[in-house]
Amino acid sequence: MKLFVAVACAIAAAGLHLAASAAAVRISDAEETGVIRSAGSVGEDADPTSPTPLCGLDGFDLITLALSPHWKVDINTEAWNICKDEGDVKACRVYFSICKAVNKQEKCGDDAAVCLEIEFQNSSTQYTNIGDYHTETFHVDLDTGSGFYSEWQTTATSTTCPNSTRTSIAFECSDSSKWNPEQADVTDHLQYAAFFNVSGCHYTLHFYYSGACYITPTIAPNLCILEGYDISQLARPEYWHTNPSTHVCVGAVPSSGTTPITKSCAFHLSFCHAVPWTNTDKNCYDSSACQQVEYANGNKTSYSMGAFSYNTQFVPNDEKDGFHLELKNGTSTYQCISGLKTLIKFECNSKAEWATGSIDSKWVEVVYNSDDHCQYIIKLEWKGACKESTSGRGASIVGWILIGIILGVIAIYLVVGMAIQYFVNKKRGVEVVPNYTFWKAFLLYTYEGCKWTFNTVTCYALSKDKKMRPGVMSPAHQKYDAL
Repeated sequence: MKLFVAVACAIAAAGLHLAASAAAVRISDAEETGVIRSAGSVGEDADPTSPTPLCGLDGFDLITLALSPHWKVDINTEAWNICKDEGDVKACRVYFSICKAVNKQEKCGDDAAVCLEIEFQNSSTQYTNIGDYHTETFHVDLDTGSGFYSEWQTTATSTTCPNSTRTSIAFECSDSSKWNPEQADVTDHLQYAAFFNVSGCHYTLHFYYSGACYITPTIAPNLCILEGYDISQLARPEYWHTNPSTHVCVGAVPSSGTTPITKSCAFHLSFCHAVPWTNTDKNCYDSSACQQVEYANGNKTSYSMGAFSYNTQFVPNDEKDGFHLELKNGTSTYQCISGLKTLIKFECNSKAEWATGSIDSKWVEVVYNSDDHCQYIIKLEWKGACKESTSGRGASIVGWILIGIILGVIAIYLVVGMAIQYFVNKKRGVEVVPNYTFWKAFLLYTYEGCKWTFNTVTCYALSKDKKMRPGVMSPAHQKYDAL
């Protein structure tokens, strides 16, 4: 009895596990993770006492900067000229906050994000607002290809600055320059400070900061999912590199005859996050497509062929396998003021396999859009652009679910029936099997039916007559020649 119960329980567990596992396939395929994006400038309606929720630049750490109520830097008046024009200066300090107002320097006004404090020899102190918090904007440093800067404007006037005032605070990458929000003094991280008064006052401060070291933004999972296609491979490398054989470069205009002024052009493509920003790709910050151009004279530059956007989606083709991606707002050129654009077409080719991070030029074709001179068309042949065959997979899953259900029902029938037979009806031996008489007769009748069918079809019954009459075929012939 114990053996029967153990076997039945094992069958039940296996059946239910098969059903659950098969059903779980669909769930695991649909799992997604969230992603958080920071962006842009501070609006006028922002609360001056706390950081704005959208404060930052992709790839940089502005969160640490925004955590401190304010930062303080002591200006060396002997080395820097920020306060020299103010008279007999004893001490010069600048307080600033990122994404909010300087909340501990009320004498600068409620709107001040940058406050200049000057202490004179006569012990008097002067406070000047040199940047309104709601005018703050963030910019990447395209000149150096490293770091970023924040900029403020103010209409507040002073004796030194009777007109407009602008303040720029630059942050340069330095892994060793860690800023602690609990220690507001960042004088040790100051590289230089300067003041210019040319058609308006301009204060500049330049800091070293570890958060200005660029980090590749996180993947946007919604951009790497397209129903009917397996495009997960697109998200694996930081970017895809390809050097097309077709010579289609930005600025590839013949200088004389048919000799192009460009020597080569390569593409860096990224579809689930922005292309990593490097010194060689200075103009490609926050881009999905970047073209690196080498000119015939040896000079090199880069162009953004389309800005990265979390709203960009792959669009499947209507009539054939494949899909496309449209990028806009690339580098602004003389002919394309609104920015370069790129249409990336993924075309089905089951033989086109891409090595991670590299696309062979034989699978790439780049052409101009004849109807839009600002748009480039990149055609990419790839096996991932061929639709997945889902019919067989779906049928297989349904089949395993049905098998699991059937095995589970059989197991429950055996366990419950055997328990009733053993404990209630006091049956022992093989009689503990529920409906034993029925199943015994069922198996016997099944055997007899199969035997009768076989004998009838093959005429095997005639072979039982061992005494052959003259002129009658042998049993072997009688068995099969009648078919």
